[in-house]
Amino acid sequence: MKLRINNKLIPGSNSIFIDGDKNGILFLHGIASSPQEFKQIIQSFEAKGFYLSAPLMKGHGTNPEDLNSTTWQEWSSNIKTELFELRKKCERIIIVGQSSGASLALHIAAHYQVEALILFAPGLSLSQKKIFRLLKTRSLLKYPLIKDPSMIHNFIGYDKIPAKAIGQLKKLFNHLKDDLVDIHCPVLLFHAFEDDFFDYLGAQYIYNSISSKSKQFLTLNNSNHILSMDSERETILKETRRFVDKIFNEATARKGA
Repeated sequence: MKLRINNKLIPGSNSIFIDGDKNGILFLHGIASSPQEFKQIIQSFEAKGFYLSAPLMKGHGTNPEDLNSTTWQEWSSNIKTELFELRKKCERIIIVGQSSGASLALHIAAHYQVEALILFAPGLSLSQKKIFRLLKTRSLLKYPLIKDPSMIHNFIGYDKIPAKAIGQLKKLFNHLKDDLVDIHCPVLLFHAFEDDFFDYLGAQYIYNSISSKSKQFLTLNNSNHILSMDSERETILKETRRFVDKIFNEATARKGA
């Protein structure tokens, strides 16, 4: 496992890159988080020989105030840079995104060719409870949102999200609504019914609006928002591995036909 080291970063929040074959997976972490939220999933794929890329997004890994000076377009630009780098090495690329990373993955897939999407808690609207709290108190949103208490200490990222960063999410959501119809690749979507950050109905809207012929929506009943680190993470890992194997095997078969 190769890390990009930056001494100014929160320890453990570095980007992760693992050399591999012509099959690549691009992991996009969520707002206020870091690539380490995918640690278990990345480790499970390392033995497969895939090329794995999990970049740290701009404004992350340092302090929450840096999030206030970044825009969703800058996050999108980060992703495009990594996607184009992966294309130099890989014939097929699957994007795995979580939280805002899942929403950004949808945006990218509407404009650039990818083999498939795996979405953990994608957002199109904030939980009404969170909106009310932010408007009433103008305070920072406390983080992380993990139901399993044994996993909270493993989270590497910010413990709060500034209100301006929430504003960037809302701008992303408004833009994303027009992108959904242009998504045609296979999609596997996970969302917790009791997600306290991104509204479950928003995920349903995403699922119903994308044009993908091959798509699956899995509802989780014992998790909160950061699904890869929550109570049903083993189920998510199992379904993610199954989906990835299916997509890459089918692509290889088509090439050999």
